[in-house]
Amino acid sequence: MDLDNIKAICEAGNLYAANGDYTNAIRCWSLVAEDKADHEGKYRLGICYYEGKGVKQDMFSAICWLNNASQSGSFKAAKILGGHYEKLAYSIVEREVTTTDSQLAIWDIPRVEKVKRLTDPEYLNNAIDYYSQYLTNIDVYVHWDNLQEIGFDLKRRVKKIIDNDISSEKKIEKLKRLMRTYEAYEDV
Repeated sequence: MDLDNIKAICEAGNLYAANGDYTNAIRCWSLVAEDKADHEGKYRLGICYYEGKGVKQDMFSAICWLNNASQSGSFKAAKILGGHYEKLAYSIVEREVTTTDSQLAIWDIPRVEKVKRLTDPEYLNNAIDYYSQYLTNIDVYVHWDNLQEIGFDLKRRVKKIIDNDISSEKKIEKLKRLMRTYEAYEDV
């Protein structure tokens, strides 16, 4: 399938989706998703499975399609996967904390507090990989003249963060800060 046909079929899928017809949108995106050069159809299918639009929500299929899209060059899929794996890396646990109320100094009043706890460092590493891929592949799709004028060199900054000997949590924090900075200049 040539590139013009891929774009036209993908756009038809986008139009169907905009009108709420996800059944036909998925048909269009499925046609182009089989093409190795396409990443938009794979990305759109991944989002449909991720959000359960037009199909039953299926995280395994969503991750497979988004990963394929990411491998085909979709920086949007890489960003979503980074966020997904970052969420998976942590669990929210409730723990009881005992504090003393100032007015009732002799009574201990227990309360429950939600705490974010790292449960799987491998998921954090996946998040770092996908966030890095997002940031380093953006230049294929963005007009860089304005960003380079202000000294915005994403690839150099990402490499510096990855090579830095800091914790995975700090790397994610720095990558996300860099993403926010980039997104502020995206329309420059």
